[in-house]
Amino acid sequence: MRTRVILSATTLAAAAGLIATVPATAAPAARPTTPAQATAFAQTAVKDRAALFAASTSDAFAARGTKLDATGISHVHMDRTYHGLQVIGGDVIAHLNADGSVREVTRTLLAPSPSA
Repeated sequence: MRTRVILSATTLAAAAGLIATVPATAAPAARPTTPAQATAFAQTAVKDRAALFAASTSDAFAARGTKLDATGISHVHMDRTYHGLQVIGGDVIAHLNADGSVREVTRTLLAPSPSA
């Protein structure tokens, strides 16, 4: 019984020490960009880094929706057209960091459509 009391007191003291080391003011969370900013960043990324999107010069992308994380990461869902025709299975999701840089691209096409 006495051993349990000593262990409990030791555990409580250690826990108090850990709590005391947490800073009083936490750093503010990153603020996400607006949906319009995220869409603009994604459109720029398609032009500048077409290979990531498996995009050809005949492809065009239109944003369908944008989701913003509390961490500042945005996810822009885009539909693809080729010479004005919708590409079934050609949609992409541009995952962007808070600064607008490309974090990752989710896509199903492995290569650009052939230019004609």
